[in-house]
This record gives sequence, structure tokens and C-alpha cells, in this order.
Amino acid sequence: MKNLLKILSYIALALTIIPAFLVFKGLISDQVYKSLILAGTIGWLITAPFWIFKEKENA
Repeated sequence: MKNLLKILSYIALALTIIPAFLVFKGLISDQVYKSLILAGTIGWLITAPFWIFKEKENA
């Protein structure tokens, strides 16, 4: 379960970084960029705390 959360959170993090380069190159529109950034941010905030804070508790 923890590995699945890590994978999903890294995908969400990629959705916050990669669209910036795509809009810079002119490959996607500004509206698509904003939608991908929003989806990535929400995905990261939902998935990341569950595996990040678990590791700190065990240390």
C-alpha cells in the first residue's frame, strides 16, 4: 500500500512540474496547464502525507 501511495504521489508531483515545460514550449494551452497543475497539487496533497509521515514516525 505504501509503495502504491509513493508511485501515485510521484505521478502527481510530475503533473506539477512537466506541464510548465510543455506550456513554455507551446505544446499545451494555458487552460490545460492550469488543470494539470491543479490535479497534480491535489493528488500530491492527498497521497504524500500518508507515506512521508509514516517514515518519520518509525525513525
